[in-house]
Amino acid sequence: MTEEPCSPGELRALFLFEKLTDAQLQWLCQRGRVELIPAGPVYAEGDPARCFYVLLDGTVVLSRRVVADDIEVGRTSQRGVYAGAWQAYLGGRVPQLYNSSMRVTKPSRFFVLDADVFAQLMNEWFPMAVHLLDGGFFYRTNLQELTGQRERLLALGSLSAGLTHELNNPAAAAVRATASLRDRVTGMRHKLSAIAGGARDSATLQTLIQLQEEAAERVPKETCIPRHPAP
Repeated sequence: MTEEPCSPGELRALFLFEKLTDAQLQWLCQRGRVELIPAGPVYAEGDPARCFYVLLDGTVVLSRRVVADDIEVGRTSQRGVYAGAWQAYLGGRVPQLYNSSMRVTKPSRFFVLDADVFAQLMNEWFPMAVHLLDGGFFYRTNLQELTGQRERLLALGSLSAGLTHELNNPAAAAVRATASLRDRVTGMRHKLSAIAGGARDSATLQTLIQLQEEAAERVPKETCIPRHPAP
């Protein structure tokens, strides 16, 4: 990385600074610097946000970390785009960390301001804009937090409903099996009553009872119904 002289005229050519006065551009050049950065990483997501970068020439690539991967979220060569410590104006109300990683694909020139200088600039030159940005930032943050809580509660409710359904299924199966057994026993009693009332001798009844007992022996003696473990 090498430093170059700062030109107020070059800064005025950028959309970010085109409305500033000569005195303001001179102030920027006195407190900032122009850096030529070789191809490679400039800063990493999660590191302390120390500098505010404005692209003069070159190509920047921004990426965000998703689990163990870096996902590219932006690539541009547009002069005047900015990145880095742009939340410095919020001060200690938010963690001052880079919220993305930045690298350059070729040697690139940046106008660079230290984070505290950028915060001073914003709060002294644009107090109304800072007030609006401040309110919008915290409104979005709170909205995202509330939305996230709501989504998590809905997901938990869906999971609970699914678990309840799964737990109810064995109980429902047991109820159905019991009802079916009750119907069969009732039908059997009716048939035995009809047989007993008919003109049949005792030998025939004994044979029928024996056949019933043999059929009962073929049925498993225990029903596979899930039970709660003993405490």
